[in-house]
Amino acid sequence: MNFISRPKIGLALGGGGARGFAHIGVLKVLHQENIHFDVISGTSAGSLIGAMYSQLPDPQTIENRVKEFLASETYEKLGLRKTFFGKQNSGVFAHLITHLKETIVINLARSRNYLIPADKFMTALEYLLEDGFIQDGKVPFCAVASDIISGQDVYMMHGPIRSAVLASSSIPGFLPPVERDSRLLLDGAVTQKVPVQAAQMMGADSVIAVDVSQELTQGKEFDNILEIINRTSKITSDQLTYYQMQAADVVIRPGVGKFHWFEFDRVDQFIEAGEEAAREALPEIRKIISRRYVMKKKLFPV
Repeated sequence: MNFISRPKIGLALGGGGARGFAHIGVLKVLHQENIHFDVISGTSAGSLIGAMYSQLPDPQTIENRVKEFLASETYEKLGLRKTFFGKQNSGVFAHLITHLKETIVINLARSRNYLIPADKFMTALEYLLEDGFIQDGKVPFCAVASDIISGQDVYMMHGPIRSAVLASSSIPGFLPPVERDSRLLLDGAVTQKVPVQAAQMMGADSVIAVDVSQELTQGKEFDNILEIINRTSKITSDQLTYYQMQAADVVIRPGVGKFHWFEFDRVDQFIEAGEEAAREALPEIRKIISRRYVMKKKLFPV
């Protein structure tokens, strides 16, 4: 009797705000093509989609719930459409508005460490996620956050699932740090934008990584200190992600990098981009799975 099992496949879903809707498209294609994965890790937006899949492994249901949320009063109350992150116009007036917005941000930063209260975001998680514990999911799941005290990655595979996703998604400056297990946690993208290492830690033989990071723009003019700080932070983050991604067996990059994290109205476009990128990656995915299976048989002959 042959007891050789197929390779253990991990899916690592990266952070990217609204661009994370592309993960739904990737999941839909993998589901349609009967490509199963054994563990799923997620950072920020990837942790939300990963948590939803862990609770209910049906991409179409996830898509429906996300769209229902975006059309709901709960989403409207978050005020994301009315924030100063809206689309910008050109002209002198637009520059004045931009300057005013930056002034508001600086003044807020002096008095508190966040712009959006955690309870507001938690209402969104209550809409999208069932109450429960990570370890009770149908697919093993890990939410990745960053501990700003120790500077280390934190892998959350047990405990309340909503608070884990909240911690993993707490973008520095926008949401407050989350206290959990004597740690102070922020967005996992600070230390691991695409959680390949987390999937490996969960025992994956092969990792399919989905990167929905924003592209580095080629602009040459930087009008103020904030723009320069943001630019240098982006460069550092991209370099770290590049080296971490070398450990992935397959990397899927949906064409969403030119968009901002707050463009939630592009949900259909982002899902379609995920589907397209996943279909392009199918030959490579099947090749990796087949190769790992052969290697496993050679290492553990019957």
